[in-house]
Amino acid sequence: MSKPKIDRQANPIVERLVELQGELLEVFMEEADPKKWPKGDTPEGRGDRAWLKKNALLTGGLVLKMSELRFLQAAEEGGKLPDDIQGMVEEAERDARRLLKLVAGGNRGAQG
Repeated sequence: MSKPKIDRQANPIVERLVELQGELLEVFMEEADPKKWPKGDTPEGRGDRAWLKKNALLTGGLVLKMSELRFLQAAEEGGKLPDDIQGMVEEAERDARRLLKLVAGGNRGAQG
């Protein structure tokens, strides 16, 4: 995702939001990797698999929420959103579709 054109040095809140979002995105990519999920061939495996999928979805939701918070903070400070907001929205939508495909794609042919 491209970053908004905001002076991060002047705003430690936005700087911290950007850092947290990056960290959460890395966690999401690990959690959403279906190769790391257990097989769903036992009740315990199905439960663990479902739990890991839910964790990935919740972490992905946090990543998206961080974007909202960054935009709200930027709007509060400057009274307007970054100039390239439309491009950022389109990129976020593409990222969200990719994430959904990644999570949904890991479920093909498997239980749970």
